[in-house]
Amino acid sequence: LCYQPDDTKLHAFISAALFGDAVSACVLRADDQAGGFKIKKTESYFLPKSEHYIKYDVKDTGFHFTLDKAVMNSI
Repeated sequence: LCYQPDDTKLHAFISAALFGDAVSACVLRADDQAGGFKIKKTESYFLPKSEHYIKYDVKDTGFHFTLDKAVMNSI
């Protein structure tokens, strides 16, 4: 859905490469306690007033990314 072979603009390629797959992580470690897994900490960060930085245009061929120039200085 994110790869668009007909979209040859550089920003479209960079957007799909960086943001097209999402990100998540999980760290597991051994412990002396039994009884299954326990989530000890979660964290996320949202940059205020940044909703327009990355935009998905949903078309018949899938997602088309648009990046605002401000993304470069926000990461």
